[in-house]
Amino acid sequence: MPMPTKLTPGKLLKLELESTAKGWSNIEPGAAHCWKEYQFARVRRMLLRGEEVPMHFAVGLYMHAARAQWLNDKYSGDLWKKQIRAFRDAWDAKYPRRPMPQRALGIAEKTFEGYVKHWKLLPKPEVLAVEYELEPRGLTKEAPEWAWRGARLDSVERWRGNIYIGECKSTSESANAVMDNYALHGQPLLYMALWSKKEVERFGPLKGLLYDVVKKATDTDAARCYPRAVLAVDAVQHALSWFRKDFTTWVMQSSLIDWNASPERRLNCTRPYGPCSYRDICTKGRDGALGYEFEDGTPVIKWKPEPGKEVPPWM
Repeated sequence: MPMPTKLTPGKLLKLELESTAKGWSNIEPGAAHCWKEYQFARVRRMLLRGEEVPMHFAVGLYMHAARAQWLNDKYSGDLWKKQIRAFRDAWDAKYPRRPMPQRALGIAEKTFEGYVKHWKLLPKPEVLAVEYELEPRGLTKEAPEWAWRGARLDSVERWRGNIYIGECKSTSESANAVMDNYALHGQPLLYMALWSKKEVERFGPLKGLLYDVVKKATDTDAARCYPRAVLAVDAVQHALSWFRKDFTTWVMQSSLIDWNASPERRLNCTRPYGPCSYRDICTKGRDGALGYEFEDGTPVIKWKPEPGKEVPPWM
């Protein structure tokens, strides 16, 4: 049996604040939504002025940090409380122009307290690794190096004799809604596609993703934890066959989008958590750009042309 990765119980983990630059979230705006959104977000680096991190995303980040610490500590202690605040402080220092909502921390702490209380005495997977890095690699044998991608996994776990990638999802809905959303989704497909001989030798063959779903606490209701749910590799073999090939095409498309490009717009502007952040620009052009800034804080409306950036950012 492969040896588990060494954990460091009692040591405060130093966590990355955001997903890997070569992971699914980097290309998701174009591959899953709209290539114009990809240009606005990833190339021109535009943000709504003064926009807070969306509440659902902020709570999810805090939950991720707390769970990573608790799993590292082998489901014991309360160092996760220190971790969640350390994560908040690190985020505030790095992204002063993109603050977390003030209420998000309290919601995450209350939710994770409920999570710990629920799972502390119940059977749990054996944790083999937390924050495990899948270094960039090709999704197919023929994939050129520029198309390589990687990922950072929440955890690698052994559960009922099989190896799984552990994923915690906090939600305001139900476990069924979460599993329906991830039944065919780029994130789990990329994780599965990247699991290679290196991971098989270290941990064993991958059985699938083990989803750990928790309904967020509210002012009046406690957190609700659901039984772990499995998305098995065997259930998405057909999807993986085309995903590996299409991913290279998506990376190629993204590489062709520079500042001056005119990528297609797709009119799927409504998302589960609200409209696309760039809907006002697509609707109103320059007038819509009044509410946006570049990542350095410069208002988009003050843009001036320069070599390689001749096209106005609202076009």
